[in-house]
Amino acid sequence: MGLHLAILHAGARAHRRRHGNARPQRRARPIYPNHRAELNYRAGLLRLVAKCRALVDEYLDSLRHRWPRPSEDSAPQLAADASFLPPGVGGELDRLAAKLGNLDAMAKQLAGLAVEANRDSVDERLAREINRVVGVDIKGMLATNGQLLQAMQEAARDNVALIRSIPEQYLDRVHSTVTDGWSNGVRWESLVEQIQRDGDITEVRAKLIARDQTAKMNSSFNEIQQQSVGVDEYEWSTSADERVRDSHAAMEGKRCRWDEPPIVDDEPVHPGEAINCRCVAIPVIDMEAGASIDLGQEAA
Repeated sequence: MGLHLAILHAGARAHRRRHGNARPQRRARPIYPNHRAELNYRAGLLRLVAKCRALVDEYLDSLRHRWPRPSEDSAPQLAADASFLPPGVGGELDRLAAKLGNLDAMAKQLAGLAVEANRDSVDERLAREINRVVGVDIKGMLATNGQLLQAMQEAARDNVALIRSIPEQYLDRVHSTVTDGWSNGVRWESLVEQIQRDGDITEVRAKLIARDQTAKMNSSFNEIQQQSVGVDEYEWSTSADERVRDSHAAMEGKRCRWDEPPIVDDEPVHPGEAINCRCVAIPVIDMEAGASIDLGQEAA
């Protein structure tokens, strides 16, 4: 409460010095998710995908000479016995996966760097905008409080699980592609093309994880840090293009509280929390009765 009042009083005094008794209302720039943090996270995930794809290429080299050459009657014969699998397919993929090294350590490092980068970005950009709008330097006040520490730990756990799932889901997909292709008599060239598509899908998912999780961390950390300095409300704002989902477009301009998330698509969410949400939460700072300053914040 003391910090909140200090910001309000200092801002009101600064406004009166500049503008007399005019209504103190001003819209500041949004605090966007850190694009560099997203790019760095994406690069780390794509390096992991590249390692996985290289291991699968190694597996394919060992499988090629064993792959049956389809003839007029080979495909029906293989299809009739779906339990007949290529030799050692599961064990070989497991052994290749072990060549990734300590996946847990890799995942924890990547997730930790992403969490720290987004926390630092939120603190730096939020402090800069509040100082620009109300003339109060809060850099030393945005400490890693208990609530923020918990949010950082939760984000790290969620991202470790997502990072681990990348090679797991990819190798499971390759396993299915190989076993289905073997039992259905698929030609080798067709098998290679499908595994290439499996790898492409995995790369797209890695990029989505980096983008979506960067937005979620930005939204979560901003919510906590803004409330810590007395910003309790925000205005929902969309990106105003054809990709905005109808349920989010209906929220445009609505004023919400951080501690009472609105119900959107049957779940309580703030802007930026739904998968691939690009909406913006524009926090509102009340400076004195009948007047306000809107402090823009990007949450997606």
